[in-house]
Amino acid sequence: MSSQKYNLPRRRKRFIGRAREMSLLDQCMQEAPLVTIAGTGGMGKTRLAMNYAASTERFEQVVMVDVAKARTLDEFLTGVTEALEPVLEAMPGAGSGRIERLGHALASLGDSLILVDNLEQVVDPAAHAMRQWLEIAPEVSFLATSREALRLRGERLIRLSPLPEDEAVELFAHRARQVRPEFDLDETNRAAVAEIVRYLDAVPLAVELAAARVNVVAPADILERLTGEGGGLHTLIRKTRHATVRHQSMHATLYWSWELLEPEEREVLAGASVFRGSFDLPAAEAVLETDAPVWVGDVLESLVDKSLVVTRRAPGSKRGALRFQLFATTREFADTMLEGERRDELERRHARYFAERLANSKKLRRAEDLANVEKAFWASLGTDDATAARLALGAYRLRRARDGHSSRQLEVVDAALGGAFDDPKLRAKLLGARARCYYAEGRYTEALADVDAGLDAAAQVDATARRAHLLYRKGTVLRAAGKPSAARQPLREALELADSLRDAPAIVKMRQIRAIVDYELGDFDSAAAELAHALELARRHAIEALEARVLVDLCRCQVPTGDLESAAHSLDGARSIDTAAAPRFQMRWLEAHGELEWYRGHNKRAYESFRRALDYASKEDWSKTSAGRRLNPLRFGLSALDATDDETSPEAYLRTVLQTVWDTEDIPDRVQARTRLAIIHLRRGEFREAVRLMRLATGEVDALESGRLRAHVRCWAAVAEAALGGRERAERLLDEARAGFEELGARALLDDVAYFLRAGDCLGQEGHASALELDDIVEDLSTRAKERRFQPQARIWRWVCYDHLLELAELFESAANSIAPQEGLMVARDGSAFRLPDGEHVDLSSRQALSLILAELARRRAAGEDDGISVDALSQVGWPDEKLTKSAGSSRVYTAIRTLRTMGLDGILLTGREGYVLDPELDFAWLE
Repeated sequence: MSSQKYNLPRRRKRFIGRAREMSLLDQCMQEAPLVTIAGTGGMGKTRLAMNYAASTERFEQVVMVDVAKARTLDEFLTGVTEALEPVLEAMPGAGSGRIERLGHALASLGDSLILVDNLEQVVDPAAHAMRQWLEIAPEVSFLATSREALRLRGERLIRLSPLPEDEAVELFAHRARQVRPEFDLDETNRAAVAEIVRYLDAVPLAVELAAARVNVVAPADILERLTGEGGGLHTLIRKTRHATVRHQSMHATLYWSWELLEPEEREVLAGASVFRGSFDLPAAEAVLETDAPVWVGDVLESLVDKSLVVTRRAPGSKRGALRFQLFATTREFADTMLEGERRDELERRHARYFAERLANSKKLRRAEDLANVEKAFWASLGTDDATAARLALGAYRLRRARDGHSSRQLEVVDAALGGAFDDPKLRAKLLGARARCYYAEGRYTEALADVDAGLDAAAQVDATARRAHLLYRKGTVLRAAGKPSAARQPLREALELADSLRDAPAIVKMRQIRAIVDYELGDFDSAAAELAHALELARRHAIEALEARVLVDLCRCQVPTGDLESAAHSLDGARSIDTAAAPRFQMRWLEAHGELEWYRGHNKRAYESFRRALDYASKEDWSKTSAGRRLNPLRFGLSALDATDDETSPEAYLRTVLQTVWDTEDIPDRVQARTRLAIIHLRRGEFREAVRLMRLATGEVDALESGRLRAHVRCWAAVAEAALGGRERAERLLDEARAGFEELGARALLDDVAYFLRAGDCLGQEGHASALELDDIVEDLSTRAKERRFQPQARIWRWVCYDHLLELAELFESAANSIAPQEGLMVARDGSAFRLPDGEHVDLSSRQALSLILAELARRRAAGEDDGISVDALSQVGWPDEKLTKSAGSSRVYTAIRTLRTMGLDGILLTGREGYVLDPELDFAWLE
């Protein structure tokens, strides 16, 4: 035996993954004389052991013993004898028995590794023999593969788990290339391969068998066959001559283990196939009770030892409770072994148990029960509709807590409402649940119909709390549908009912939504009062989580009104509450902080807060939860920021939004993302693309009932059309927007409509006149925003017009740099234009205030009146047929002076004894 790797098969296949297990195995082999690799069939035990044996340099010799055919002690010893035949031939025939003689043969090998493969069928006989060999040959190390441990002193057990997803995907691709060399992972198949891997629980043999099918079936079709009706074990078959029979299909691999089980183990394993996902011991005891005089817990423990059932700790369990689970392939195999009558009985037990569990629990069980509750629902539907309805409600709540809104919720609740059951209160709850699903999808008409039907059902019984909840839902739907005025009445009734029940948390939430409605209607004082009431109640009842949320809402109401100091105070108060450290709250707080900093003009600080909030949400994997619905607003916030050092452009954030909502029914987010993308294209001067996006957005928004959003989208569509020259279409869109704002009673927004057409015309033109007009629009909007305490429109327009205003500023800077003492300035007598010494002509015809003031200053300069003119006097200059108040006139003067400063021309003004004068050292002439 001169070869170090004596009788070890030559490795021909690339070994993928298992780096952690290889390291652990090497460590265990250094510390223990016996290491057993255990795991369910197809987990890759043999391949891991052989890879280690072939790669290790620690041993003088490696001997492999395959005992797959052994069933008895004698057959096991025969297998070892055949492997050690050269050693035994060289030994004298002395020895008291076969075990002892083989032990001495092993001892003669010295520091060697004995790899004993496939021990699961002879665990007890093998353990009997190996116990003696460990004593006779202490220098020899044993590495065994089995589906259960040998339970010998000093044994180290390595229980194999499925591969990590990335390694399983790599394995799939590698095996696929063996049957189809040109196969490669790309955008067309990567998602399907990942789904295949997840469905197969990343069990290596199952992944390989699925990959072998790519020669005739695409990954997407393989996935459909695996997950389709009837299951997919028949898909996992490999036709190859070199593989053992049990490794040519998952069914054969699992049947190999099935034959080794005791009758009660078979009964429990087959019965466990009625569960979905994981289950706990109480559920197993209630559902899997057998006629055998054994405890189900003991049988499950045995199945865990034999790697047919896996355990894991329940997330969030303070007592560290265990949950049991079957891999998908094992569950499908076990299901085929479950007989008809037994199956029907277990299905009934399963449905009854989870219905009782939901009914008797004060608090719903953790989300791990969701799959079982949904399975019990579908099993009950049509046979026991009342039980099915209760299960549907439980499934809805569990899934909403885990995933936020999903189409699966609507599917379950809709099916339950189609059943025949006489329980008005339960029907009212289900109608409220379906209304919430419709609301989340923007299907407001259907949501309102369900709310009204739920109110009728609740009226048949004493269900005050349910009526309050439904009225609250009606108010939220009406508000989302763009009818805040109509939302006030149901919200008022809901609050009265909640007050009668003294339901403090409900009262706080209802006052929060009432405040939002008041705010949207422009009733800021009422909104502040509602939030003050909500805040006081939350503090009185020590509901800290709600107190913090109210403070954040208060901040978000205060910010657009310009009360930034109070907004900052509210945010600080929310941050100081202990429970405010909850992850979801942190995200909400950071988003509000970003808005505050943006209104302050601190774009980089705002960006940092938005970015941290988005990272926070992504890190917590909330993309599919209710909190994850904040991700798109966060991306919207990031897209509004231009002055950042981030390599990700605003456009990239918005395209991420479109990608995440493309296959969903979340039309509002899609519409808003398209609108903001169009705004970016407007800024770039890419008007044709802006028109294309806005036409898509306009078509989609009409499917919604949100009047505010429809009108808002039409305004920006009009800008795009006007910029491209389609003024007639733009005017029609703005007429529709005006009608929408009038219906909503949104007076402030209605007054802004005219600016959209003006701006669209200017964006489509070149030259300083259009740039000055845009500057006028932005300033007018800013002034109006301060008057009505609502600023976003002006900020958005300043951003859209940025490039045009930047061009204008560069012109003004150039003009300022060309003016020096003793050089000439030529001004039109009416102030409508001036010309710089370098010949640059600046048109001021659209800047009435600056034109008149500049003309008056020039007239005084020409007349030799050098004492200056006061602001009060300037404010009364030259405005024909218009009487201005002192404050209005002063405002115009200061605006004109600010414009000069913006132009970089404030150096031409000096302060005389009485007020402003033109610089006397600057040559001056009239522009004819």
